[in-house]
Amino acid sequence: MKDADNLTNVLIVEDNPDHAEAIMRSLADSQTACNVRVAGSLAQFREFVALLQPDIVLMDLNLPDGLAADLLDNADKPFPFPILVMTNHGTEQTAVKTIKAGAIDYLVKSAEMFADMPGIMDRALREWNLRAARSKAEEQTRMVIEQFHTIFDNIQAGIFVIDTASGTIVNSNLTAARMCGGDTGRHHRQNQRQVYRRSKTGR
Repeated sequence: MKDADNLTNVLIVEDNPDHAEAIMRSLADSQTACNVRVAGSLAQFREFVALLQPDIVLMDLNLPDGLAADLLDNADKPFPFPILVMTNHGTEQTAVKTIKAGAIDYLVKSAEMFADMPGIMDRALREWNLRAARSKAEEQTRMVIEQFHTIFDNIQAGIFVIDTASGTIVNSNLTAARMCGGDTGRHHRQNQRQVYRRSKTGR
């Protein structure tokens, strides 16, 4: 989360001091407005996150007490911030595993990568925010649909939704189903005349 000065809180999880220093120097040279902390292990990562939630985490794949991919894969729930994983020697298999586990990106360390870290971090944050906005919109849509179905099923009048081209019932509420002696599933994909006759005869 942003602090009072609107700085981006960056947590570097790296046990190689030279690599951590290269990242911090790159961020400082670019005049990126951020507050940087460095953890040297997964245990320290957890301690730091408990004190202050970062906006983004730059994490080495291989740490003294475990792998970043395993941290992501074994988490009880997704972390509420993007984690960018870095490694000295990457393979396609490891990259796929790490991304599937939840990393926002997977990068092979190099002098060029360290120099471009401000841009990499900015792109990762934009991608994360887009995903969060899309997820929020999908959740809101799901809630609206659920509310609609709750209202639809609890209306006291019987309602059928009919495909006028084929005369087929594609949906009905609970009241309509009870009127016809069945449940909503029985009346989907049925001809409206068949259901009308059944409702009149009670069969």
